[in-house]
Amino acid sequence: MITTPTMLRAVTPFTIILVLGVGAWLVGRKRRSSFLYEASLILGGYFAYFGVRTISEGSTGIALENARRLIELEQHLGLFIEPRIQNLLLGSDIIISLVNWIYVWGHWPVIGGVAIWLFARRPKAYRVYRNALLISGGIGLIFFATFPAAPPRFTDLGLVDTVFSQSNVAQLLQPAGFTNEYAAFPSLHFGWSLLMATAIFRESDHTHARRIAWLLPTAMLISIVATANHFLIDALGGGAVALTGLLIAQQIDNVNLAKRVRQVLPQARPQSSAAIERTNSWSVSEFTVPLDIDSSLGYAITAIRTEPLRRR
Repeated sequence: MITTPTMLRAVTPFTIILVLGVGAWLVGRKRRSSFLYEASLILGGYFAYFGVRTISEGSTGIALENARRLIELEQHLGLFIEPRIQNLLLGSDIIISLVNWIYVWGHWPVIGGVAIWLFARRPKAYRVYRNALLISGGIGLIFFATFPAAPPRFTDLGLVDTVFSQSNVAQLLQPAGFTNEYAAFPSLHFGWSLLMATAIFRESDHTHARRIAWLLPTAMLISIVATANHFLIDALGGGAVALTGLLIAQQIDNVNLAKRVRQVLPQARPQSSAAIERTNSWSVSEFTVPLDIDSSLGYAITAIRTEPLRRR
């Protein structure tokens, strides 16, 4: 079947509505409004990301020059293996189809799936990884604007674009009107894949899931290089940006948690006057917390080990 750009534009909103509907059903009625709010936030970031990428698109000459610099850096570091990898894989249609499939379906669909799982099962962790995605995306936009870099397929290395020349689905998930062709460094395809693998590894209760999680960034690394969409150095940069975003997001979460704990402690009250009479000091465990305080603070409060406070 022939798929036209008009058909792709028609399918895009339908796909978004379908994903939102499935996600809203999975999280349940009580959390549906919260889910739709988070979904609107992520979608806003998604379109802002591609919109700013387009606005910040650099000139072809600058992008190709920066790509040449990345090639020279890889050669200096002994990492310049892109032509060998693609030449090795081009001989098999099955392998090329596989790496194309990973490039397309291992990116936004995986991010969406992991985000829905975190929201439904690990809400505290969800906030951290949502912020990590937004922060690392913002860092990436700074690089795209200040250091436009062409992908390997645009250089004179003779590499073939195996994804966009063969896959209409890639055009669906990354519409041409929203895509900056000179935003190869850093590779958030790899960086965000690493971020999702980290989330699964840290938050899943299943041993096999934690082990399989690391196949995500490994497969994505092979895919982005084999399809000539990124240099290996792009992936290293993307991984560094993603982990930086995660570190900042965790620090933000720690600061917010500390603020909420400080707000809770002044509201704590002794369980009984007898508890005060028994000792001249008390600890946090002798206090009850008002029920309107977020119960997620419970583990933080009970973990606090304070020095005895003398009763005045």
